[in-house]
Amino acid sequence: MLQNSGSFMRFPFRLVAFLGAASSGATIGYSLADRPPAPIVLTQADDVVLPDVPVIPVETPVPRADPWTLRQEAAVFDDLTNVYLSVPSDAPLACGPRRRASLLLRCLEDRTAVYIAHDCATPAGDLDGWSVDLRLDDHPVEQMWMQVDSRGEAFGLWDYQQARVFIERLLMSDTLHLRFAEAGGLISEMAFPVSDLTGHVDVLTQACNWSDVPPWEIGPQPLDRAEPEPVKIAGQVGARTVR
Repeated sequence: MLQNSGSFMRFPFRLVAFLGAASSGATIGYSLADRPPAPIVLTQADDVVLPDVPVIPVETPVPRADPWTLRQEAAVFDDLTNVYLSVPSDAPLACGPRRRASLLLRCLEDRTAVYIAHDCATPAGDLDGWSVDLRLDDHPVEQMWMQVDSRGEAFGLWDYQQARVFIERLLMSDTLHLRFAEAGGLISEMAFPVSDLTGHVDVLTQACNWSDVPPWEIGPQPLDRAEPEPVKIAGQVGARTVR
């Protein structure tokens, strides 16, 4: 009986303590909600590592190889220099043993020529030459008759005026497109890059002594108009002079 009464006596104190703790806890909870968040202090172990910004490498343009080949040699009998400028075609030929054709600009013993060496069967028979279709860049296609060499394996322009006019047209172009059919009818198409010709043509023009203005553009020289000699009429006294 005494033990039960003791327990009953301690119950009010526990109830008061429980209510006090509950009230203080509620107070603490509301005060934490109203309190500003504490600053986050990062330690060395908590350092945030940001990803590196990817570095895009700058591409360095690769210089384009010069397709032209320059060959010079001294003339045998004269104090002259022979010059050969050549560039290969962009694709193999459909005929002949030569894998690619070659466009050649030549100054041989002070004579200018431009021709295409191909080794295909183009025998010299027609006096007009060999029919060739050519196109400079995106200009219209034109037909040109080129004279065949003695072996029938190349054709070109061997006259100074025709060769110079054609070379000057090449200097204003980037690509020469060419098409022809050999004697058996097999057609070959090719292209020659000519954009770098400007850097080499001076060697050829100096060797062949090109004038600044072509002679055919100057026109005929005017005749000298000399004063006529005075003419005397014979058989008259005090002959007068007639002009």
